[in-house]
Amino acid sequence: MDFIVQLLITSSGYDIVMVVVDQLTKRAHFVTNKAQDVVMRYRQDIVRLHGLPNVILSDRDSKFTSLFWKKLCELLKVEQKLTTAFRPQGYGVTERLNQVLENYLRAFSNADSDDWNKHNSLPKFAYNARFQAAIQMSPFEADFEYIPRIPATLNLPSQPPQTTKHSEFILRQFDLLAKARRCITVAQERMVE
Repeated sequence: MDFIVQLLITSSGYDIVMVVVDQLTKRAHFVTNKAQDVVMRYRQDIVRLHGLPNVILSDRDSKFTSLFWKKLCELLKVEQKLTTAFRPQGYGVTERLNQVLENYLRAFSNADSDDWNKHNSLPKFAYNARFQAAIQMSPFEADFEYIPRIPATLNLPSQPPQTTKHSEFILRQFDLLAKARRCITVAQERMVE
């Protein structure tokens, strides 16, 4: 989890983007926020879809090292892991994703840059539909077993799950997640070397 801060305040009062990336599926969420609403928006946009995490990995920003954040994690029984200072490989995916998102928001915002909050759904979809080398599939495939259709792909065949049997779907989902775990392990071992 990370935050993109020092953005111009939008006409709606938004001033930060909360970036949350699932370590297994690499699925990302970009949640526009007002600084004072972070906990509420985390509950609405992340916990509602995925439940509480077992672990939150973040950098050593003061937001994550504050007593409030430590107590919140303790209360929710969420382990808090902080990356080693000045070691971007421990947190590189999120940092690179932040840079890409910031560039996208700058490119698509109006001249006053006060409407950036209206433009974060497309990069979120594009990122989640894109092949990720670390898991050898897209985050959508790891999470849903297919990439959702969009108007640009109407002429391409869709790939929803091919079975209606729940047990087969669940077994395939376990296989996909096991593959993602193996790929993540290999990628992490390569980073250590």
